[in-house]
Amino acid sequence: MKARPLAVLALVAAAACSDAPGPVAPEGAASFLPCLFGAGSSLEVGEVLQFKGTAGEILCLEGGSDKAEFTLVPFYASSNGRARLRVSALGGNVQTASEPGGSASRAPTGAPGEMRSPEELAAGDALHMRLRERMHREASALRRTAPTGLRANVAAAPPEAAAQAVPRVGEILRINVPNFDVPGVSACNAQNVRPGRVAAVSQRAVVVHDVANPAGGFTDAEYQAFADRFDDTVFPVVTTTYGAPTDIDNSGGRVIIYFTRAVNDLTPPGSSGVVGGFFWAGDLIPPQGTQRYQGCRFSNAAEIFYVLAPDPARGGSFSKENVRRGALGTLAHEMEHLISASRRIYLLDAPLEDTWLDEGLAHVAEELVFYRVSGLAPRQNLRLQDLQRNADAANTYILDNLVRYLLYLEEPDSNSLIGIDELPTRGASWAFLRYAADREPGPDQAFFFNLVNSNTTGVANVSARIGASAIDWMQDWTLSVYTDDAVPAVGPQYMQPSWNFRDIMPFFDRDRRFPLEIIRLGANEPAQVSLLGGGAAFFRFGIAPGGRVGIRMATPDRDIPQALRVSIVRTR
Repeated sequence: MKARPLAVLALVAAAACSDAPGPVAPEGAASFLPCLFGAGSSLEVGEVLQFKGTAGEILCLEGGSDKAEFTLVPFYASSNGRARLRVSALGGNVQTASEPGGSASRAPTGAPGEMRSPEELAAGDALHMRLRERMHREASALRRTAPTGLRANVAAAPPEAAAQAVPRVGEILRINVPNFDVPGVSACNAQNVRPGRVAAVSQRAVVVHDVANPAGGFTDAEYQAFADRFDDTVFPVVTTTYGAPTDIDNSGGRVIIYFTRAVNDLTPPGSSGVVGGFFWAGDLIPPQGTQRYQGCRFSNAAEIFYVLAPDPARGGSFSKENVRRGALGTLAHEMEHLISASRRIYLLDAPLEDTWLDEGLAHVAEELVFYRVSGLAPRQNLRLQDLQRNADAANTYILDNLVRYLLYLEEPDSNSLIGIDELPTRGASWAFLRYAADREPGPDQAFFFNLVNSNTTGVANVSARIGASAIDWMQDWTLSVYTDDAVPAVGPQYMQPSWNFRDIMPFFDRDRRFPLEIIRLGANEPAQVSLLGGGAAFFRFGIAPGGRVGIRMATPDRDIPQALRVSIVRTR
């Protein structure tokens, strides 16, 4: 499920910091005797060391003839995004460090534009995420432990499929809009019929509007233009990447796009956020059930999306123009959910994908449509000026991803790319999947297709697709969050070649900084964090010319767990 901000893209700015020596406290000296009197690692700028468990408990480093600066990144390598690990870092003989390039403060060179803040976006998405979590739970609960003899129409829907049940313009459809507000009652058992009139039919879509929608909405001609644009951009990009959805309603591979005030009603009056639309997997499971799924009593037995309806009297997010723009981005997102669910239910005999990965792939779908519409491409290290030159496409298809990623950067220890369904998780999972596609040697389309068309889920699914440990790649990606476009000479596994986030993200930060949370490590001043599974922290420190330092990592357990991993990179 997806919410969206409104924006007109403008320009950026960023930040700086200080440098001060730190004393060596005697009570910490005993811990660092191996470092003070033994040999330490001497790194060149861009060189990286990584450790697991107790191997990273005491880290000894030597400086050179000039002051050296480092970033230390503890990463909790747990595939459980709800697990937590308390970690502390203590430095001996360290000095404070400056920030890398790309963070220096600079004034915006254009009007700030009309952009909703991360807080406003969070207000709307909080509603979406509660619904999404319940929808995933209820749909997953329908899966049988053993197959039965029941069968349903499971044909994938190629574009040329013969249409046998295509509604006509003007026809009234009785559509049951999922109702998740009845306490203790599944949406499958909550009837909520809202008649809708077919306003447009295209090769890929049947566009329907709720007969009870507010006055002043789209005309039939505007609905047809919307359907045509969906056919030209969203449908081909997303289906080419992930595969065609099923065609259980036998409509020739079309999807129903239902503009209904039922979606508007999900946004309380006065809310700064807005619910843009959603997809419900229960609509794919007919009342009689399938071989692997119990029946969903009030299912529409069709491939269908529910979308915000224009309400000019309410204005703002509900204006015709904002609904038109937002709906296309919403449908790019929800199209991935539809494809993934339909193929897993019918074609793959697989459980529904883990929420963090399914959401990440849905945000990738938005990114891919952005590339198509803007004429840009992955691996171009896109900067803010590239977004400004393609502001309409950026606002429609990529802005949400960037704002969610900002929220991850602000608290990377308290968030995780594999965590529960929250905005920062979505931003981080999207950024990681883009990084993985750039790093994986095969074509992007094959990588993303294989993730959706898999019998496994979550971390195991990613590991199978890359032929390596997904957790290892997540650790590398976490370090790249800091090093990309900031630290020269790092290896390619610590780069993010598609996006120059150091240039882009300050635009979204209220202080015009690159918003990654940095923890200053002072001499004998322990810094403590609580890491979620898949979460990390970023410690910065320096070494005086000719100096030698020790870093001690600790957890509440007597022995540091193997799941605590440490990366360290020299930054200057």
